[in-house]
Amino acid sequence: MKSVSNKELSRAKHGPRSRTKLKKDELRTVAEEIGLVVNEGMKKSELRRLIEDSDVFKNDNEAVKSAVEDALEN
Repeated sequence: MKSVSNKELSRAKHGPRSRTKLKKDELRTVAEEIGLVVNEGMKKSELRRLIEDSDVFKNDNEAVKSAVEDALEN
């Protein structure tokens, strides 16, 4: 099973935005989709850190990968 790295979290692996960083709203979507509590007004760096420090990120890479793909599709 391939894991999601920090680099993959910041870069999509497919689609028209294949070399761009995830936008703040996309990071928010990923965090919410994997069950994290997102506070209003969180900065992009805080959202990224919240995701990267989560147990889901560390233990269930498929869930994070799926959430990233879903965020990029919308």
